[in-house]
Amino acid sequence: MNRQEARWLQGIQARLKPQSCQSLDALISTDAAADDLQPLLVIRSTLAALKDTAGRVKVDTVLEELAKLDELRALGLTSEVFTGVPPRVVGQYRRRAASEPPRELRRHPAPLRHVLLAALCWQRQTEVTDDLVELLIRVAHHIGTHAESKVEAELLRQLRRVRGKSALLFKLAKAARAQPEGAVREVIYPVVPEPVLDDLIREMEAEGNYDRQVRLVTRNSYGHHYRGPSRCCWTP
Repeated sequence: MNRQEARWLQGIQARLKPQSCQSLDALISTDAAADDLQPLLVIRSTLAALKDTAGRVKVDTVLEELAKLDELRALGLTSEVFTGVPPRVVGQYRRRAASEPPRELRRHPAPLRHVLLAALCWQRQTEVTDDLVELLIRVAHHIGTHAESKVEAELLRQLRRVRGKSALLFKLAKAARAQPEGAVREVIYPVVPEPVLDDLIREMEAEGNYDRQVRLVTRNSYGHHYRGPSRCCWTP
């Protein structure tokens, strides 16, 4: 590292709060004795967990990402830290921090170490936020799809589908026009039997309530599974 780069890094580090620097150092803190056992024993630092990508689409993954975002925000990093620093340079610092193990990061002088870690954590904060948005969208889609499948299965179980509704309508219209003054039982039922009309009425009523039932199942699924006293809240 030349003097110009050292001054550059010191200038960026000066924008970090002392508490932020301490918190960044804590991310790469591991048991020194355990470090000596490498690579026989894999010791994961807090930073390693923050670098992990989001897992499968499920509630536990959302909670893990929320906890990760809380920890990143607790570092107290702000956009002012990298004001005037080209995004390309911030990206280079981030990639370097992501590729080096904690043991190597701890060996760097404080200005370089803190800038590398700050670049990584600052960009991870944005990435984790984006991951959470994507997760929540996919969870909501999963709930909606599950609700639709459940309602459709219930409708199929309860209803006997009436086939050829267009043909039935044609028969009804033709019979009604042929005998406009006739009684329903004498004119309509011989063409379309009463049980078929009952099935048709139930089917149309059920389809009319489909959206309402889907919303109800969705709300119940969310209320029973995705909310509870142990669930934490997220504010973007």
